[in-house]
Amino acid sequence: MRVLIVDPDPGVGRTLPTVIGNDTIRWTTVANGSAGLEATRKNDYALVILEVVLPGMSGATFLTQLRRENAVPVLVLSSRGAQIDRAIGLEIGADAYLAKPADPTELRAQVGALLRRKYRRPSPTAPLAGAGLKLYPGSYRVTDGGKTVHLTSLEFDLLALMMRNAGSAVTRDDFARLAHGRGAASGERALDTHVRNLRRKLGSARIRTKHGVGYVFPGTAVETPTDATAGVLDPDELAHG
Repeated sequence: MRVLIVDPDPGVGRTLPTVIGNDTIRWTTVANGSAGLEATRKNDYALVILEVVLPGMSGATFLTQLRRENAVPVLVLSSRGAQIDRAIGLEIGADAYLAKPADPTELRAQVGALLRRKYRRPSPTAPLAGAGLKLYPGSYRVTDGGKTVHLTSLEFDLLALMMRNAGSAVTRDDFARLAHGRGAASGERALDTHVRNLRRKLGSARIRTKHGVGYVFPGTAVETPTDATAGVLDPDELAHG
């Protein structure tokens, strides 16, 4: 498997392989966002590890552009560790965010969880359809009226959880367990950010909030290989639920 490091510090590219200690990984290091985008267009990476402070193209611009083209898991490992920077990183498409210097144990855990998410066996479940959406568990693909919606892998898993529980509230604890099991940040801010992103991409009307409880994908989501109509979940309001 391949992992791409986008970081201007050559020491990071030398140190990470030793810290992670996984001989099956083929590491590639580039020093700027433009080279990073070119690399992701030419190769299939299991994970991108990104420093947001980059020369030329900013890390935020790189990540925004990457998310238009690719759903590869992204771990931000940055010298900017303030809460606002973490929130912005998650908002624009990062799957997880660690500040430098990261604890080696936590870093290995995050990398391992993101790689497992990329390579875990596809679910045999048939596509889920509802409210004009169709979700394909085996290929991590979502369409809205036939048009592909680009989601991160964690956003996809959150949506799948909502659709499988259509008509019932999915609680903050449910989201926290899902995020924790995938090596992602599981705090309220992180969850609210991921749900906001879903609402922005899918439309706020598709995700409802049950105040004091959690989120509800209204109506039903049908497990079927054919098109269907039903309901979906609501993000921004979980912050207030």
